[in-house]
Amino acid sequence: MIRTMALGDVHGNYKALKQCFERSGFNKTTEVLIVLGDVVDGYPDVKECIDEILTCKNLIYVIGNHDRWFYEWTKEPREFIWTSQGGENTFNSYIPKSHIELFRDSCAAHTDDKNRLFVHGGFDIKEENFEKQKLDTLLWDRHLIEVAHMNRKNYPDKKYGGFEEIFLGHTSTQIINGTTTPIHACNVWDLDTGAGYRGKLTIMDVDTHEFWQSDSAKELYPNDHGR
Repeated sequence: MIRTMALGDVHGNYKALKQCFERSGFNKTTEVLIVLGDVVDGYPDVKECIDEILTCKNLIYVIGNHDRWFYEWTKEPREFIWTSQGGENTFNSYIPKSHIELFRDSCAAHTDDKNRLFVHGGFDIKEENFEKQKLDTLLWDRHLIEVAHMNRKNYPDKKYGGFEEIFLGHTSTQIINGTTTPIHACNVWDLDTGAGYRGKLTIMDVDTHEFWQSDSAKELYPNDHGR
């Protein structure tokens, strides 16, 4: 069976990315990789991360808020807020045209034939029509994972948005419950396990929910604190 893998926020952590691919045995030629956004900003190996991801033949890239900052800057270079949010290492990394095209051709959200949603941040749970969701909400929302985590015990079977499952990043599990392992709350999976915040990078088989992780960023980059 060809696996579909979801990857949490990388944030320039190339050493962690390599470990996740190796430890999961990910096949770049036959298997599907869904990146949940924010490969840029943070640790210094942004170019290497994107180069590595672009070698995956079956790639679905869901854009993150940091990715969008970067892409907007490439269209009109200027001093921008993302420079104070980990962007300095991205400035210091050479950015070829193929990298810009990756973000240009990315999607704000992806749904598959099993009614699973892949999104960077989340969505407005009060808006019943998903097509009316705002881009900023899809990239920035934290309310969805916070509410799901709060309701995980009393309403474990609740399906936000009517989706079978939701896979997202953006909000580090370190913030939610202080851990560096994926959070499963109701129908939501949070795969941002802090690779940009001295934590770990996670890659998950979305069908079996088996996951693999890198060493912690503080071990891989002992002299660099990321974002």
